[in-house]
Amino acid sequence: VNAAAIDQLLSASSRRKVRPGVDLSESLKGLLMSEQPQTRVTAIRAAGIWRVDALRTAVFTMARSSSKAPLAEQLAAIESVGAFGGQPAVLELLNLGANDGEKIEVRIAAIHAMSRLQQNSAIKSAVDVLEKSESVDHIESLVAPLMSQKGGAAALAKELEGSKLSADVAKVALR
Repeated sequence: VNAAAIDQLLSASSRRKVRPGVDLSESLKGLLMSEQPQTRVTAIRAAGIWRVDALRTAVFTMARSSSKAPLAEQLAAIESVGAFGGQPAVLELLNLGANDGEKIEVRIAAIHAMSRLQQNSAIKSAVDVLEKSESVDHIESLVAPLMSQKGGAAALAKELEGSKLSADVAKVALR
């Protein structure tokens, strides 16, 4: 099985809301070792979307910056952690979203993945990022997906009520 086939299976399973009926863990494990970065990203995404338990530990490890995975692979792993779901995923995403030492892209990806599992926790993490933010560069990419979720705008507004945002950050966040 190659990356193109996995991409086609991912598209089909997304449209039909089904998972492959065969065990693809060995094929995906092989693709994770590929020389091609996009192939590894595809395998990481598939492992989470299809909840391939044999690869759960590897995916969780890649989500952490200590894994030294390239950013695209780390972001795919974060998405997959969210797709695996469950309390271990929530805890992993909370840690990534709250870690001031992480790249902002990693924190945002973790917050977005968490928002599909625990919206209120994700919004609290997002407000924490906003309060500590001195730059307005990533605010829209952080806030827009949260606001587009059912009840997200109201929950975010409520959480922002007592926050201490800089004037520039508040202006961009309220747009």
